[in-house]
Amino acid sequence: MHSGFTTVEVPESIRFELVGELSEGVTAKDLMLHILLHFARPQKTLKRVMEFTGPGIASLSMDERATLTNMATECAARTAIVEADEATVRWILDRQPGRDPEALRRAAVSPDAEAVYDGGVHTIDLSALRPMVAHPGDPDRGIPSDPTNGALVGRSATCRSTSPTAAAARPARSTIWTSITGSSPKPSMPGCGWRRACAS
Repeated sequence: MHSGFTTVEVPESIRFELVGELSEGVTAKDLMLHILLHFARPQKTLKRVMEFTGPGIASLSMDERATLTNMATECAARTAIVEADEATVRWILDRQPGRDPEALRRAAVSPDAEAVYDGGVHTIDLSALRPMVAHPGDPDRGIPSDPTNGALVGRSATCRSTSPTAAAARPARSTIWTSITGSSPKPSMPGCGWRRACAS
């Protein structure tokens, strides 16, 4: 029997309050590898909506914010949301100049003060993050890039970001191929978008 109503279960949420700014050579991908290691691996993000808020958002480019939402899949999350700000409004207006900026600002929403986060609220200091590399085929086993731990770093397999920070980091980043695996570094992985365009 049709009632005219559709019941939708609202998924649980987990909130990440970002503070500080990323250091030179550190990218949004490092933030996600940090979250994968400390939150996704113990299944704190599993089937939850990942919410990114806090003053640290302002220091991230739109490309970097897209990295946060795109990599939610790696965390086995339902989806991810980055709180909108003036940079979001400007980004939309640059691409849709006919839009009403005040209407966009009114449409933006912020977390309710009484919102419940089943996964908790976690503060991450962006300035404390360091470049990380992920074990091949196992992104939630990231380790800090360090000459003493056997990690071999080269280019990043994700080179979409056009931010100065990501551009500066790109020549020194890679998907990890370390002494742990005993294999040699590989120039690309199936499905990655950079391949030859970023190899030169």
